[in-house]
Amino acid sequence: MKRIRLWLAMIMGIAGGMMGYAVLAHAKSTPPSTAMIEALPALSGDMIWTPDYSASQLQFQATHIGEVFTGDFSRFAVAVKLDPDNLGDSAVHVVIDMTSFDAKDEDRNANLAEPAWFNIIGHPYARYDSTDIKKSATGDFIARGMLSIKGIERPVDLAFSLDVDGKNAVAMGKTVIARTAFKLGTETDDFATEDWVAFPVEISFTLAATR
Repeated sequence: MKRIRLWLAMIMGIAGGMMGYAVLAHAKSTPPSTAMIEALPALSGDMIWTPDYSASQLQFQATHIGEVFTGDFSRFAVAVKLDPDNLGDSAVHVVIDMTSFDAKDEDRNANLAEPAWFNIIGHPYARYDSTDIKKSATGDFIARGMLSIKGIERPVDLAFSLDVDGKNAVAMGKTVIARTAFKLGTETDDFATEDWVAFPVEISFTLAATR
């Protein structure tokens, strides 16, 4: 394994050049598989949003020997029930196809697929689930949920903004996780520290939806 190339990053969001909510121009998502959709809970009632995957993005950003770079996941499935006026009945669920990642570098892609990192054969899917969504102090929103990567589940807060225009909506958000929490690269001698790859990984997303 080439340690000068090996690197990590993740999840929901899941957008960017990626400081703030900047969008990486050429990253486009594709519709999820039937199996991914069926893995989501069936939400009912009002304010169910249907994702527009062609206008949505899920991206990650990490730092490798001082260089910040961005990758993306092109395939993910989302189930959302969100009423800004009734957050107590809101929920967001995301299934991410880990095999759809692209770290924008051939060697990184080869290495990230390995068991020490994403382990896409043993754990082809990651997921995020939240039924605890509240307004933040800034007037935006925070989803408090559980993120599962490689079968390891950890609590993750996801901050996001929401722009609703009639039956159309766009949510943009981000969070930062520690790769150590999900044993991403940490069980190798070279990457157990931050000498080569920093521990923090930013995940950001843009989700367009209609109802």
